[in-house]
Amino acid sequence: MCEPKSATKLCKDCDLPSSTTYRKLNRLREAALVKEYTEVRRDGPNATLYERDFTDISISIDDDEFTVSVERPKEDAEDRMATFWSEMKKES
Repeated sequence: MCEPKSATKLCKDCDLPSSTTYRKLNRLREAALVKEYTEVRRDGPNATLYERDFTDISISIDDDEFTVSVERPKEDAEDRMATFWSEMKKES
């Protein structure tokens, strides 16, 4: 997922039922691997979009122990503002 997509678009692209798509998106969001934000539209209802929130994930095994590292992109001011508004929406 290189660009933000709606759950509906992900359902179609992945050929998954909407219930499965939303369940997986929630798990990815809870794991902080996907960002969820609201796109405000003047010509219709607002849209909830989902975007990958990592650049690389590495999993290694040493001495029967898993190590997971997640690299994240640096947030610019626009990203911080989008996150802020999404969090405000959740609280209202």
